[in-house]
Amino acid sequence: PIPCVPWQSQTSGQYQRRVRWGKGESIDSKSRQQQILLFIMKIAQYEWKMKEIVGKLLKEKDERWAYYKRECHGRMVELSEYFSGDKPLTRVKKDIALQKWFQKLASTIENLHYQNSTLAGRKIMRLINALKDVQDFHQIDESLQIKQFLGDTKDFLTKMIRTVHVKDDLLATINVVSDFSYAWEMMRDYVGLMQSYIKADPAIVLLLRATFLKMVSILDQPLVRISQCNSPDLVSVSAFYSSELVKF
Repeated sequence: PIPCVPWQSQTSGQYQRRVRWGKGESIDSKSRQQQILLFIMKIAQYEWKMKEIVGKLLKEKDERWAYYKRECHGRMVELSEYFSGDKPLTRVKKDIALQKWFQKLASTIENLHYQNSTLAGRKIMRLINALKDVQDFHQIDESLQIKQFLGDTKDFLTKMIRTVHVKDDLLATINVVSDFSYAWEMMRDYVGLMQSYIKADPAIVLLLRATFLKMVSILDQPLVRISQCNSPDLVSVSAFYSSELVKF
C-alpha cells in the first residue's frame, strides 16, 4: 500500500531508535528518514509536473476548444453538402433528410459554449451518440470516407469533453491536496540529509527543486489570515518565514 505523507512525516520523529519493520527486518531511524525523504521528493516531483500540465491546459483551453469545435463543424458542413447531391464528382444520390440532419448537427456544434461545463458535456455526449446511431444507415455504412469523417468528428467531440472539464478549481484542488504546511517543524530534521544527497549526487537537485516548491505552502499558509484582515504585519511575517525557508 502507498504510505500517507502526513502520517509518515509526523511519525518520523518517533524513530530515534532501532525498530522492527515488516517481517523481522531491522531498520534504523536514519534509513527510515531516507525512505521518507525520497518518498516526499518523488511525490513533490509528481505534483509539480501535474500542476504544470493542468496550468498549460488551462492556458490553452480557449484555443483547444475553438480548434476542436471548428474541426467538428467543418466536417458536418462537408457531409451536409455531400448529401445535397449538388457537389461535383460525388456519385451519391441526393438525400434531403441526411442533408438537413448534418446541417442541424453543424448548427448545434457551432452554438456550443463551455461556460456551463455540465450542460456542454451533456450536449456533446448526445452528439456523439447521434453520430454512432447514424453509422448504421445504409448510405453511410457503405462509404469508408463518410465513416472516417464521423470517426474523426467523434474523436474531436471527445476531446472537447475533456477540455471542458479542465477548470480552475482543479488546480485549486491540487494545491489543497499537496499542501505541506503541516511539515514545518519536521523538515528541519531533513536538512542534513538533503545536503548529503546533493554532495553524493548533484542530479538529485531536480527532485529537491520540486520539494522546495512544495514547501512554499509553508510560507503561504501563515499569511492567509493576515492577508485577509489587511494586517500591517504582513510584510514582517512574510520576511520571517522567507528567512526560515532560506535556511533549507
